[in-house]
Amino acid sequence: MGDENLSYVELMQRLCPLVGRKDNNVLPVRDGFFRDITALGDFFGKLFGKQGGLDLSGMADLLFEDIFIDVARSQALLHYQGGDLDDALRDTVAAVPEGKWLGGWRKSLNWFSRG
Repeated sequence: MGDENLSYVELMQRLCPLVGRKDNNVLPVRDGFFRDITALGDFFGKLFGKQGGLDLSGMADLLFEDIFIDVARSQALLHYQGGDLDDALRDTVAAVPEGKWLGGWRKSLNWFSRG
């Protein structure tokens, strides 16, 4: 995204109403829990000779790092004026087929709800 710097929680909160959530309370995944789950996935992948296509050992380091950009500078360098992020998120959600993928998104967002 080149319009705004958002944390993971802020992004999920912006997505909540777009996928039909009545509230936007989001409980983020804890670093240790994510590391344990990815380590378990790596273990079972190796045990059964499966490759997932991602090296999960460094994934948490990347995903839990707050990486923010200088939005104005990036937009100037790219000759990009920005847009309406909420419109872009709405269009993205609308483009996802209602079946498997959007249902999974809704289920995930509801699982992380505090309310």
